[in-house]
Amino acid sequence: MDLEAIKRLLLSPRPSDEYLAGVEGFLDFAYMGKRADTKIHCPCVKCVNRFLLKRDDVYGHLVCDGMLLGYTAWGCHGETAAYISANKRKRSKGERKLKL
Repeated sequence: MDLEAIKRLLLSPRPSDEYLAGVEGFLDFAYMGKRADTKIHCPCVKCVNRFLLKRDDVYGHLVCDGMLLGYTAWGCHGETAAYISANKRKRSKGERKLKL
């Protein structure tokens, strides 16, 4: 699932199936290339990326408290400017292919 789809799911009401799928997608992205016991910044409304928590704890916070409003470029979780730029190039190439 691409990041834009995950971000759309996170806009769904809590705790709908769509929102929970978005939380799983976010965590899968945030843990890409990391060990399962790694602590990451928690992007919930209460922690505001200030606290490092394990995956299960971040999951619980996102389900109970919700994702921080306006946190759309996930800089604390691996979505760097280079990552964003590379994905925009991939999408624009795909869109050009569709037009042909």
